[in-house]
Amino acid sequence: MAAHAWHYLAVFDTHTEQPLYLGRSKRLASPDQRIVATARYGGCSFPACARPALDCEYHHLLAWAEGGPTDITNLAPVCGHHHTLADQGWTVRGDPRGRIEWLPPTWLDPHRTPRTNTYHRPTHWYHHPRQHTSSTTSHITDTGTANSPPTT
Repeated sequence: MAAHAWHYLAVFDTHTEQPLYLGRSKRLASPDQRIVATARYGGCSFPACARPALDCEYHHLLAWAEGGPTDITNLAPVCGHHHTLADQGWTVRGDPRGRIEWLPPTWLDPHRTPRTNTYHRPTHWYHHPRQHTSSTTSHITDTGTANSPPTT
């Protein structure tokens, strides 16, 4: 069944054979960073976008122009269409759980409710009630429903 799959090894720990933290030495993500981001996020990080990682560019969470490093922890995969939204009032940031959050501009959502993409991670669609804590914030997708699978 997996014979047609792309096989790769993603190292998330302290192994330093491949440079995942380039700092300010390069602006564009390296092939090694792209492989790790593919394994980590699966595709475009914009809410409900189904574009695979192979079709993505890499957005700096802390902008390159503002001194942001080209480190795996500062990069978010974004398809070309949604990458333009980062310059149109949307804010892109990482959350404490390692997910990428998109905050819409105030004219679209006055409360700027964070949105995440669960399309590429079906295990995030459903949460057992006992695993829910009061500090967990419900994320709203662009379809307007909290923690629901994306629609096609």
